[in-house]
Amino acid sequence: FGTITSPGNEPSAITVGAMNDKGTASIADDEPAWFSAKGPTLIDYVAKPDLVAPGQSILSTRSSSGTSSCISGFDSNYAFCTGTSMATPLVAGSAALVAEYLAVNRSHSNSSSALIKAILVAGADAIGAIPNNNAGFGRINLTKSLAAVVPYQLNYSDGQYSLSTSNSASFTYSVANSSVELKIALVWTDRPCISSCNVTALVNDLDLNVSAPDGSWYLGNNFTAASSTGNDRKNNVELVAISSPTTGTYTINVSAYNVPLGPQDFALVVLG
Repeated sequence: FGTITSPGNEPSAITVGAMNDKGTASIADDEPAWFSAKGPTLIDYVAKPDLVAPGQSILSTRSSSGTSSCISGFDSNYAFCTGTSMATPLVAGSAALVAEYLAVNRSHSNSSSALIKAILVAGADAIGAIPNNNAGFGRINLTKSLAAVVPYQLNYSDGQYSLSTSNSASFTYSVANSSVELKIALVWTDRPCISSCNVTALVNDLDLNVSAPDGSWYLGNNFTAASSTGNDRKNNVELVAISSPTTGTYTINVSAYNVPLGPQDFALVVLG
């Protein structure tokens, strides 16, 4: 088992880990900070953290009280600090900017927390296989999440569908550029667990399935190869990432495998 405890083991929260970025702009030399808690969670081996951000030797404001746990001073107002307390504000601030972007640029106010989480997950830069128990779905990349670089485009559905057991919703998107990674993120705010919580934490279980133009199938969180086996039965965040997608029309299916406390709405993000 990992070392992530409450409240970081809450499935619907954005749990943030810290990275040592070695003081470089490249993610090639990034590694999880030694002090950052690792997954999986104690119950059901849920993948955590969700995202990571730089958290080692971060220049930050000094405490006005004169006390500080920072490792070294910079001047009377700033010091270099280390901890997940440095990484978490980076992600929190990014989440606020996502909400502002959606309201101002996309006329989408009152965005669900699931949509904001899905956008951050879809834009993150992978650190190893995803998801993993050291870096989750990767290092936050707000520029990519908000499709601020051509030719990226951001599309989403936020709470437009609510599914009961055995129901499904389908979406189609056309991919025009095989050199741009295609990421499809499904996130839903699960109901609180009220029984058998020491066995499984997930209450409402949705599945993400993606059909490519060449006939290949990809499953949420299990997409290392086309037509991979096994739907995710633990996580309320599912991602499909295709580094060099075949151009053409993709069909995305979100299905309700088991929704005892439904109906269950969701956020779907397509970035590519």
